[in-house]
Amino acid sequence: MEDERRREIGLFRYALIRPAIEPGLSKAERGWLVRAVAEAEHLGPDGRLVRVGRSTLDDWIRAYREDGFE
Repeated sequence: MEDERRREIGLFRYALIRPAIEPGLSKAERGWLVRAVAEAEHLGPDGRLVRVGRSTLDDWIRAYREDGFE
């Protein structure tokens, strides 16, 4: 059960950062996308609406680039 929960959280995070990790984006385009995601509410893996801060999104992007989805 814990593995399934962790997978749901990972998929949620990936869904939020996916547009910003597309190859070919400029830094300005990436920044705009991340700011837009940070300003919106999202349905979290537990069904509640959540906001994710810009620095958290930047951390998730950095972690994805270093380690991939796992």
